[in-house]
Amino acid sequence: MKAFAAIAVLTLMGHYCIFSHSHIKDLEVQLDFANQKEKIDNDQIRDLMDQVRQVNSQQEVVKAQGYVAGILDGIKREDHYMTIWHDGYNRGSEVRQQVAEAFLKRDESNKEIIIETKDSK
Repeated sequence: MKAFAAIAVLTLMGHYCIFSHSHIKDLEVQLDFANQKEKIDNDQIRDLMDQVRQVNSQQEVVKAQGYVAGILDGIKREDHYMTIWHDGYNRGSEVRQQVAEAFLKRDESNKEIIIETKDSK
């Protein structure tokens, strides 16, 4: 009976070692798959970020090209350039004139207030 118990215990330990070894191998395979998946995900994210950067840089180039083309077009046509320059100058003069008028109106309204306060004393 003792021999049977010893054989049973040895067989049980053998099966436990085999089970543990196969379980460890399964976990190593799962870890390897997880690492490969993470690497693939990181590569895809990097590729997507590169594509977004390329699209943004292409859009900036198109905007810059339109801006430069507009400036060159304005400079090449002298009559157009002069018209734009004079329009800007006149607009600046109008703004300056409006600001001066606003200051005069403010000064006049302040004088009235000052006069009123002096008379009321």
